[in-house]
Amino acid sequence: MSKGYQLKITIKGSKPPIWRRVIVPDKITFRDLDDIIEALFGWTHEHLYEFSFGQAGSFSGRPYQDSEDTVDEYIDEWMEENRIFTYIYDFGDDWIHTIKVEKIIDREERYPEVLKSKGPYMIEDCGGLWGFYEHIDEAEPFDLDEANNILADFHYPVELYDSEDDIDNSMGDLKKLEENLRSCHSQIDSLRDVFMQYPKNDLIQIAHLHNFRRYSKLNKSELAEWLKNHLLETVYMKGQILKCTEIELNLFEKAIAQNGILVPIQFVENSLLLCTYAGYNDTCHFLQIPRDVQEKYQKICTPEFRQEIERQFLLTSYCHAAVYLYGVVTKKDILDIYHKYEKKEVSEKVLDKVLSQLCEKSEDYILANGYFMDERLYDDTEYRYILEEQRQYPRYFPDSREEMLAYGNSAGQYLSNELYFFAEYLEKNQNLDPAKITSLYLYVIDSLRMNREYKEISLLCLNSGCKLNTQKKIRELMSNLDRLDLVLRKWEFNGHNKKEISPEEPNAEPENTKILPFKKAAKIYPNDLCPCGSGKNL
Repeated sequence: MSKGYQLKITIKGSKPPIWRRVIVPDKITFRDLDDIIEALFGWTHEHLYEFSFGQAGSFSGRPYQDSEDTVDEYIDEWMEENRIFTYIYDFGDDWIHTIKVEKIIDREERYPEVLKSKGPYMIEDCGGLWGFYEHIDEAEPFDLDEANNILADFHYPVELYDSEDDIDNSMGDLKKLEENLRSCHSQIDSLRDVFMQYPKNDLIQIAHLHNFRRYSKLNKSELAEWLKNHLLETVYMKGQILKCTEIELNLFEKAIAQNGILVPIQFVENSLLLCTYAGYNDTCHFLQIPRDVQEKYQKICTPEFRQEIERQFLLTSYCHAAVYLYGVVTKKDILDIYHKYEKKEVSEKVLDKVLSQLCEKSEDYILANGYFMDERLYDDTEYRYILEEQRQYPRYFPDSREEMLAYGNSAGQYLSNELYFFAEYLEKNQNLDPAKITSLYLYVIDSLRMNREYKEISLLCLNSGCKLNTQKKIRELMSNLDRLDLVLRKWEFNGHNKKEISPEEPNAEPENTKILPFKKAAKIYPNDLCPCGSGKNL
């Protein structure tokens, strides 16, 4: 059971007292607690801060993460009922917050929540407490409901392990947990049994998601049976399987093979297949496939149908790769790419189905005017500019099938030998952890491919924890960005990079090419860092 710490945080010297009573989850760091306090009082991450426990210890941090910060310590061992400590923000204005640990409670929610409050938001850089009271009429009122809506996004998942040394032990613990869950969860006989556990409104929602009709007069028991029969109808179930992603189907098949598996709830919530063809315990995150669903799947999953599934997944990967390399392509382009690497034909009808599903499932793609493209190019000026520029260069095709598919299966240009140096720079020179390296690597690559200015990319790096506090470090980053920009494959070069376009003078812009920044911002990836500088993922 997770715990929560009920804290009362008061601005020292304020009369009448300005305070917030808040519950924060356990297993968060002092950096996380700083984010919460700054949100509660209206501070804007502009100044140094410190948590002080008197002679017992203190933890200090900067507006942007620095290797000298000590606030990545977890708060738990410092939280004792009735303990009082201080949080100081802005050593110039000297805002001292007195924090009392009122009580420790059992709490599953992993986000903070304000219970009560008194007083408005504070005013940044006003000269301290006396300056604040001179301008108190300018202070924004504190809205508890609005604050809790904001804090609901401050989600702190429990880490499975703290270091790489713990991974093997954690994986072993997960396997044991799965085994225990299997032993206490009996096999589900029918999909109807799953549906009978839901309120009728949930069953109506399932029917609505599948665009079913003529069920309004059915009671709950009848609707559960009716839904089961429709979902397990052979043609319909085949269609649902063909619509799912490779990850969804892998989880589905793994749950069948292992008689249930642990799956994070977001995978289930975002999958129509897993939502409606499985039973899911959202308390322990255990996914089971009912026996009648398993039997139906085994019947319809013939070698021919399996071949159709694999072909569709493969075609999907080629679609991803084509848009990554070229930005905008015709259907004929994709069919030609498939034939080039697979030495097989695929019908336009099959491709139409794949493209339709990609556009339906993801906002990253658009099919319009005979072109399949990255949605950021859906502007006459943008994608037509790309097509015009591409006429100057022959189309780049990777040497191998494996390389082409790597572009389709990775979230960005895959980490080849010629790109590894940048990840190494982030690790060794900037001392970033692996998760931040991954997200920042993807963000920087996407920004360079979108022709963003180095100043904008530098700010992104700074907000993500890079140390750029000397001219030498700034020049080092610029040099690495130059080197990276040479080998990135770009839409306007028809998939080529600058090094291939101008091998003799790679740093010079290719002749007759107008390098323009694309209007839309870089994509957001699953582990993106928040640009506010908190270091947390979006």
